[in-house]
Amino acid sequence: MPPVANAIAIDDVNDSVAVRRAYEDATCDAVFARGYDEDRSREDVRATIGACASVLALYAHFTAKTMSRSIAIACVGAYFASLLAIASIARFGEGDASALTRAKTTTTRARRGVRVRVSAARFADVIEIVITRKEDRKEKARDALKVEVYCGEHVEADGTFDEDGYEAFVWEVLDAYERGKGRGAKVAIDGKKLK
Repeated sequence: MPPVANAIAIDDVNDSVAVRRAYEDATCDAVFARGYDEDRSREDVRATIGACASVLALYAHFTAKTMSRSIAIACVGAYFASLLAIASIARFGEGDASALTRAKTTTTRARRGVRVRVSAARFADVIEIVITRKEDRKEKARDALKVEVYCGEHVEADGTFDEDGYEAFVWEVLDAYERGKGRGAKVAIDGKKLK
């Protein structure tokens, strides 16, 4: 069999984490290749808070002998508050989303952006793709689309991952979501019946 064009390789096809990671990366790539722009605003805020926390830690370290005790305690408290803010943004802002996108004005369902989650239970043969509105963090929207993909459908026995074929599949999933085919995150739609 000739090698698949535009393909990545998975070292161990029995490594469920590596297979899930390949599907997650390929899903995100396909979403962005479809014309959705990644929403990195939360990551930018986290990076800014992290940079401020680092500057604060350096200031406290190099001026520790000359600063008063109350300023030192304030610096330590502000540093830990910064770490807590970073963790809170990651946990409550992004949740377990694989990708968050900006608004796409050409479709009504994606007018504020979409949230894409790729997940699988450990050692599962099925990968779940859930697409919903960006603000639907708990995936409660009735129009959320959930599609299950058999792990071996796009991965060959030698670990070659068919990115082109999978990208076309993800585009079908996005089109189905934009057309309103979703039935909620608890109801999986057969990937072969998306049209």
